[in-house]
Amino acid sequence: MVKFLRETRIEKGLTLRDLTEEMGVSYSHLSRAERGLSQPGLVVLLRWCRALDFPFGHLWEIASED
Repeated sequence: MVKFLRETRIEKGLTLRDLTEEMGVSYSHLSRAERGLSQPGLVVLLRWCRALDFPFGHLWEIASED
């Protein structure tokens, strides 16, 4: 799921810094999540989807495919 969000960010041409500013979370927090060093909470996932203009509900479909 996080891998998909990272790939989507890159496809949209957003840097990690751009995304953290849009989401209102720290750079280090999101960086650790993207690298698989931490698991983002539900609120962070919701903000992530909003920032990428991705429907939150579809995230669960992607998660079930992994």
